[in-house]
Amino acid sequence: MSLCPVLITLFGATGDLAKRKLYRSIFSLYQKESIPEENFAVIGTGRRKWSDNYYRTIISDSIKDLSDDWEEISEFVSHFYYLSHDVTDEDHYAVLYDKVEELDKKYQIEGNRLFYLSMAPHFFGLIANHLKDHGFINRDRGFNRLVIEKPFGSDYETAKQLNDELTHSFLEDEIFRVDHYLGKATVKNILTVRQANAMIESLMNRQFVKEIQVSLLEDMGIGTRGSYYDVTGASRDMLQNHILQLISLVLMDLPEEDTPECIHRAKEKVLQEIELMTEDNVNERIVRGQYGADDPTNTAYRDETDVDSDSITETYISGYFSVDNDRWRDVPVYFRTGKQLAEKLSVVHVVFKNQFALKDAKQKENVLSFYLSGDRGVQIRLNTISSNPKRHNEAVPLNYSKVDEQLAAFADDYEFILYDSIAGRNENFVHWSELAQSWKIVDSIRSSWKAHPAPEFPNYEVGSVGPYASDMMLRQNNSSWLY
Repeated sequence: MSLCPVLITLFGATGDLAKRKLYRSIFSLYQKESIPEENFAVIGTGRRKWSDNYYRTIISDSIKDLSDDWEEISEFVSHFYYLSHDVTDEDHYAVLYDKVEELDKKYQIEGNRLFYLSMAPHFFGLIANHLKDHGFINRDRGFNRLVIEKPFGSDYETAKQLNDELTHSFLEDEIFRVDHYLGKATVKNILTVRQANAMIESLMNRQFVKEIQVSLLEDMGIGTRGSYYDVTGASRDMLQNHILQLISLVLMDLPEEDTPECIHRAKEKVLQEIELMTEDNVNERIVRGQYGADDPTNTAYRDETDVDSDSITETYISGYFSVDNDRWRDVPVYFRTGKQLAEKLSVVHVVFKNQFALKDAKQKENVLSFYLSGDRGVQIRLNTISSNPKRHNEAVPLNYSKVDEQLAAFADDYEFILYDSIAGRNENFVHWSELAQSWKIVDSIRSSWKAHPAPEFPNYEVGSVGPYASDMMLRQNNSSWLY
């Protein structure tokens, strides 16, 4: 693929995400020659009264550990420009438009425009509408792309309202909704392993698979996000996006063609086949928890800053879905995510049935594991002859993991996100059809909870493995959580 000229307009250029991730990722793409050396520019906007030179100093400081070549850094940051901009002020868009046109000509951008909204979501629709009304969107030359960060609504209705506002100005294939998990190479690898290995894909069905487990566990608390998290909870913060996206990648039928349209259609289809929760089964299939702290050196959730002292917000959720299709019927899809747990873990396990177990052998199930963080990579657990004469066999892991040098050279999540958005590869972003269905799934859980009293919180301790009821849910189905 030839390198694509691009002008990036970054709303929220003074924010934390820009400094921690975006500038560093753009620089990494520049170093790897994944964006044109000459034909790119970035306009940063924010309410602060910065000059171009001060802005470039901020960027230089954020990337200084990535290169010892100050000439390279200086050349890179010379492509960055700053405008003090109030997103609610129409007059400011006229100034911004003039700067966009000026830089398009200066750097021979050819009309390729990417608008990255690193802003509070309630500004998304407003900005998109102003961009349309002030002539930024020109489909006669180049491309127009809008990149936005979650949350995308707080339920289906608010998500639809936001989507209606965005699609008033941009086409669906011009909207790139970021789920940073989809930017992880380890997550992209799930589909690659399925597509490229017939011996694995041929076993990915109810005949051979016993269950699927998705675990996204965190050993940290909510930090300074109390006011946000207390109206969000684990169901909206993690289940609605990251977990359901991972589930769709594991369960979807392989697309007929390797195109964004076919991939999105396959994901949407399997999400629609996940059975919604009801008032009758929600307590049987879903466990929610909230961390407490008997140890005075720890902080209970209700004692966190900006959290209601009587909060019933869940900091942990686990459960299982049933899938109503011939491929996965009767295969439980377990999931769990939570804060302040014993360890950090991001993994997808596909657990296979013991169909050919030897008589009297204590044989473990085969497991295909995708570790999404760290260096464990892809692992398959096999049974082999045991070195212990008292045992028939033993389980051994076969691993593919990257050495430190490979991990260091591997692209950051946001490097992939920016590269894919510039290249127009929107299969690694969330399509509205997937977003709509995932909200319907989560809404079915949250609305069903209203018919039942809230659990007695807190119900798990900081540093534990989570609520006891979560373990019991799997034990009742003759299973247990894998790590």
